[in-house]
Amino acid sequence: MPIENQRDIYNMIKDTHIFLSLAAVSNWGFEFCNDKIKFDNPVSESSPMMSPRTAHIFTNQNGTFGEMARWMVENHSLSEMLNTTL
Repeated sequence: MPIENQRDIYNMIKDTHIFLSLAAVSNWGFEFCNDKIKFDNPVSESSPMMSPRTAHIFTNQNGTFGEMARWMVENHSLSEMLNTTL
C-alpha cells in the first residue's frame, strides 16, 4: 500500500479507539509480521509506536516525533531492508 494511503488511514483513526498495525511478509519465513502502530486508547502515552518499518508514516509530522521518524528512515540500519517494496 502506498505511504500516503497508510498516512491517510492513520490520520482517520488516530483519535479513535481503533487498534492499528501494519502487516508485512516477515523476513524469516512464510508468515506475516505485525508492527503495532496504535493501541485502542486514543490518549495512550505509548501510542503511536514507531519502528523502522512504520517510521515513514510519520515523516511528515512536525516536532520531535516527526524528527525521530525522519532520522529513523534515513539512518536506521534496518529501514532500507524493511521498506524495499515501498
